[in-house]
Amino acid sequence: MFEGLTYYYNSFPEASIMTEKPENLLKWILTLTGIDQQHYRKIVRICRFIDNSTVLLKRSSPQSVASAVVYFYLCMNPQYREELGLTKNKFAEKVFLSDITVTKLVKEAEKVTGITVKL
Repeated sequence: MFEGLTYYYNSFPEASIMTEKPENLLKWILTLTGIDQQHYRKIVRICRFIDNSTVLLKRSSPQSVASAVVYFYLCMNPQYREELGLTKNKFAEKVFLSDITVTKLVKEAEKVTGITVKL
């Protein structure tokens, strides 16, 4: 595997320094969870506001941060969350994360935004 990655990075040196941003994963998360794309712009605004604002968010994977932002948005809109039937456990399962990770990052988003939501 190491030799394969070395060959790949020698062929595509820009790939070794590229990083994915949580914002780029939002549409994928929305698709995985069945959330209508009409909510995308509002979720992007939240993501941009909290992105890299704390050490925990900087250290977390882009997938984790993007998922937490989406769930934070759902918590701000509990009726829509109920319509979709997305409990925290179901949401975490659909986005391939633990519910503990989602909880931890949503609480961090609460701190950054000053908005308290019911998990």
